[in-house]
Amino acid sequence: MIAALLSTLEFNDACQKTPAAAATGLPFAQHQADAVEAFEMLRLVASPMVAAKATAVHGSMGAITQAPPPNRPMLLASYNAQMVALMTAIRTEIGVDAN
Repeated sequence: MIAALLSTLEFNDACQKTPAAAATGLPFAQHQADAVEAFEMLRLVASPMVAAKATAVHGSMGAITQAPPPNRPMLLASYNAQMVALMTAIRTEIGVDAN
């Protein structure tokens, strides 16, 4: 479980930095590479429920980086909702009240 939590923290950190950099026009390739690496580790150690939520976040993060800037706010709203779902799944799995 500790490996899953650490992978999740690394994944979340890189995922948050990627769209933030993309939104401000800063380079995001390294953050995206870090997110992909953490995502692959997370998929190996997380439960199927958490891995499925992380997969959705990963897909949204990639979509944000590929979208033209005017389309990013709509995608960011979806990404944020998926990130909340991921955090809720993790909190549920480790027995922490999600409220």
